[in-house]
Amino acid sequence: MGHRRQIRKRGSMRTEYPSDVAICIYGPKDNIIALVTAARIGGVMPEIDGSDLQMFDFGNNKHMIHAFYKNVEWNYGLPAVDTWNMFLKNAAAFDGVTTEFIRIGENENDIQIKREFEEEDADEYGENWYLGVNRSMRFDLPEQTSVNT
Repeated sequence: MGHRRQIRKRGSMRTEYPSDVAICIYGPKDNIIALVTAARIGGVMPEIDGSDLQMFDFGNNKHMIHAFYKNVEWNYGLPAVDTWNMFLKNAAAFDGVTTEFIRIGENENDIQIKREFEEEDADEYGENWYLGVNRSMRFDLPEQTSVNT
């Protein structure tokens, strides 16, 4: 296994307010299948309750696990959160597997980003991640008519 690299940007670690959480785990199909199999046997496969969980093939013999939770309590020490953290940690032990984790809290500065990948893959990713943060506002106002006053 090569050297692993970790990128972190962290807001608050604990929140009493709901968060949105997105997770992507991807890499060679055989390694992702082995990860899921080991997690199921070891009892550390995350529950999918309340999430939009997808597992699918993509690219050249690659597989992805993607989960999205909206308005959830994401406090460390909660069993479901601890299970996901263990699953992400276990995923990082597999060659060629990349993990992305983003949590967005209510406050503008409450953003936590964590990515782990093989050092030799650093040039491949650069800024080409599958998950990102975008806080924006959209206006769809009606067409204006002239005002005669």
